[in-house]
Amino acid sequence: DEEANVKVLEGLASAVQESPYDYEAHKRYVKALRQKGGPLECVREAREGMHSLFPLDEELWLEWVEDESSIVETPEEYAAVDDLFRRALQDYQSVPLWMRWIVFKTDHLRIEEESERNKLRDWFEEAITSIGLHLTQGKGIWDSYIAFERRVLEEVPPNSPEERRTQVNRIHSIYRRMLSVPLQGMESGAEEYRKWNLEQGGNDTDLPPMYVTSLKMVEERQKWEERIVSQDPSGLLAAWKDYIAFERAKGDLIRSQCIYERAVKQYP
Repeated sequence: DEEANVKVLEGLASAVQESPYDYEAHKRYVKALRQKGGPLECVREAREGMHSLFPLDEELWLEWVEDESSIVETPEEYAAVDDLFRRALQDYQSVPLWMRWIVFKTDHLRIEEESERNKLRDWFEEAITSIGLHLTQGKGIWDSYIAFERRVLEEVPPNSPEERRTQVNRIHSIYRRMLSVPLQGMESGAEEYRKWNLEQGGNDTDLPPMYVTSLKMVEERQKWEERIVSQDPSGLLAAWKDYIAFERAKGDLIRSQCIYERAVKQYP
């Protein structure tokens, strides 16, 4: 009942005050406020207090932006949530957060206008720069980008061949860029591209030169990915360190940074 909920929340709030650097105490308090129907202002204050001391984990950020996104009505509220997403992505380069941000921004665009479409393209490019190399999840942002551009293509009037040609070339470029990056699931991406290319009058063997190399890079990293998924918790940190050392030995600073950030999500 309400009285019991109040006592629980008071106890959790006291725990945070007594141990302000206890990450789990903050997390329990935020979770309880949210689950027990605390006013959004109180949940927001608890989250801000926690974030003033710690980077929040992906789950906490997703819940926060979801709660705030659901009440946006004014331009000022939109700007505040947009800024909140930016803050979240400064904590972690999270694929789900980026995907949710793209959805949020798309919901507030007039996609039928070219200027608005170009804004969305800029955001997709920003997302790809940040998370497009994520081996296990990065393909999702590429798929969303391609799906958007294919929807645009479907809306090109039949009497606009130049506009259609421009849009087809744009989609070709994104597919080929994706297939030049080592990503899990790129074989299905290649099959999708072959099929689409045939529909546009191309052939089913036209893949970018880097495709085979990227596929080999995925295979080469598979054992490291399997280790961090199947590893006993006591050996997980060592598995991440070995994976990082492997990428550093390869000399690719961007890929090394990506693995560092993935490890930090588990070991903040």
